[in-house]
Amino acid sequence: MTNIEDYDNHEDIVDDDDMVYGPKPIGPRVVAVVANDDYTLTLTFTNGEVKLYDMKPWLNKENPSDYLLQLKNKGYFSCVRVNHGTVEWPNEQDICPDTLYEGSVSVEGFTEQQIYAQGESLS
Repeated sequence: MTNIEDYDNHEDIVDDDDMVYGPKPIGPRVVAVVANDDYTLTLTFTNGEVKLYDMKPWLNKENPSDYLLQLKNKGYFSCVRVNHGTVEWPNEQDICPDTLYEGSVSVEGFTEQQIYAQGESLS
């Protein structure tokens, strides 16, 4: 068995952050989210991009899990919040931030009305 004192060069030791939190993120992370009335999410990412993610394909699955059924309630859907770079609902439903980024479309060229179904303005 090798003791840590046996290492002349400590480069072989894994960074504690990697052990605790896993590898560094691959893509941009979510910094802001707005739930829209049409079951889309307006997302702002760490790179400044604003994108629209459509939740309807998840919610319209033939046999959605109980996990997803709660999201069909518009009041509950609107309770989405940002947590650790992704989106999360009160009962801990979440979506991988890379899935959100890759599966969303840029809102560049959209009007504010198209982006925010609830009439919220960009700030």
